[in-house]
Amino acid sequence: ERDVPPFTMVEGHPARVRALNKIGLKRSGLADADGGQALAELKRVWTLIYRQGLPLAQALDALHQQALDGPASELVRFLEASLEPSRRGPIPGSR
Repeated sequence: ERDVPPFTMVEGHPARVRALNKIGLKRSGLADADGGQALAELKRVWTLIYRQGLPLAQALDALHQQALDGPASELVRFLEASLEPSRRGPIPGSR
């Protein structure tokens, strides 16, 4: 009943975001876009959001100070939209 962030893999009960879907990213061609820079930026953003231990709002604020493009920007926009009061929010990361 919560939002699954794009480019991620979710498992468990309760569901938790576990990792980036690297195989899906390769199949879609996103992993090779811009010489791998798009994937590197997405990994950096994913790490900040899910592995640094910051509250989601604080991580998103930090990312607003950076010029993001492509999949990384899409992930951030999705998470921001998931925080709207009419939504239940994104599935959290693993602990």
